Amino acid sequence: TVALEQAQRLARVGSWHWRIDGDRVSWSHELFVILGRDPDVAPPPYAEQAVLYTPASWRRRCDLVERSLRSGEPFEAEVEFVRGDGSHGWGVSRGEVTCGADGRVVGMSGTLQDITERKHTELALRAARDQVRELSGHLEDQLNLERKRIALDVHGWISEGSGENL
Repeated sequence: TVALEQAQRLARVGSWHWRIDGDRVSWSHELFVILGRDPDVAPPPYAEQAVLYTPASWRRRCDLVERSLRSGEPFEAEVEFVRGDGSHGWGVSRGEVTCGADGRVVGMSGTLQDITERKHTELALRAARDQVRELSGHLEDQLNLERKRIALDVHGWISEGSGENL
């Protein structure tokens, strides 16, 4: 399925499947690429995937997976992941339960879309906004000091009688 692999590569979306029975996990090639993992090594079972995420993202994702398994509702969350080289990236993790013929939940399937570039842009924009706010506050403070200085100069000028001819 070359077309699917090409679509995942272009969209920076990897897919995964998890069978609860035996804790068996499979990943698409693109998911290995996104997470910076060797595609010749099997993906870790779900029970060992905490190393793929920051602690806060792993807890959030686990809570959503557990809720989804109980309710049958799909989940979606922005997560921070840890690549094989230790660098961090950001993604949107989505998942939904898969059921057997008897209607019981047997696993989950989902995707991870790499949004690292967008997240870096958002963080840079937020930092720039904060810097503009800080500079704006500093300029406002300087303007207020200058107004006070001018007011004192004018007051002194009027007090000295220099303003009689106004």
